[in-house]
Amino acid sequence: MASTEPRRQSAENTNRQDDATTLESDPPALMVDERGMICDCNRAIESLFGYRRSEVVWRHLSMLLPQMQGTELMLRGHVNPKLQFLSRIGKPFAALDRSGELFPSNLFFNELGNSGSPRLRVIVRAAD
Repeated sequence: MASTEPRRQSAENTNRQDDATTLESDPPALMVDERGMICDCNRAIESLFGYRRSEVVWRHLSMLLPQMQGTELMLRGHVNPKLQFLSRIGKPFAALDRSGELFPSNLFFNELGNSGSPRLRVIVRAAD
C-alpha cells in the first residue's frame, strides 16, 4: 500500500505557493488567520502602511485596522457575514499607518484554500 504522505505534503506545498502567488498580486493584501493574526503581507501593504513585512507578521490585524479589535473575522470557518456585507456596500474602515495617521480604506475579504486552518485574504484599498 502506497503512502499518502508525499501526496499530502505536495498538496500543502502547492497551497502555500498558491497563497504566496495570491498575496503578491498588485492590490495591497494581507493573509490573516481566523484569530486575526497577520500571517503574511505583500509589498503593496508595506508601501500603504509604511511598515516592513517583519514588523506586521504575527501581529493582530487591529494594528493596521483598529476597528477589527474584538471583531470575529470568521464564523464557522467562513468570513463573518457582517464584515462581508459591510465590505460589499463599501463601508469605509479606519486604517492606521506607521506615522499614526488614520485614513479611510475599503476592505475586501476572500477565503483562502484548504491548508488545514482557515485563512483570509484581506485586500485594503485607500478610500477616495
